[in-house]
Amino acid sequence: MMFQLLCKGIYDFFLFCKGIYDILQVCRGIYEVAPFGTVVEGTIQQLFEGHHMNYIECINVDYKSTRKESFYDLQLDVKGCRDVYASFDKYVEVERLEGDNKYHAEQHGLQVG
Repeated sequence: MMFQLLCKGIYDFFLFCKGIYDILQVCRGIYEVAPFGTVVEGTIQQLFEGHHMNYIECINVDYKSTRKESFYDLQLDVKGCRDVYASFDKYVEVERLEGDNKYHAEQHGLQVG
């Protein structure tokens, strides 16, 4: 798909990014069904997998939770952001968990975090 877009002269940025994303998804699919023990085992993961840590700390009780998560893409909010750096800053900003969005802290129940 990406090569077709380039050959036809379509330079729409969204379609270009969508094409790249589609190709990566196909590569991931091939990787998942590829036989293990080959020289390409783990290549897609090494090239494209990232990790982030979810960290939650309760305010009123002594409870902290961390969880490492893997990802192959990020959903950045670009609306109202001047550039990709501002979008990334928005992605990693601290979110307060309160009201209807309280955190369930195991033995402590729902907590502000």
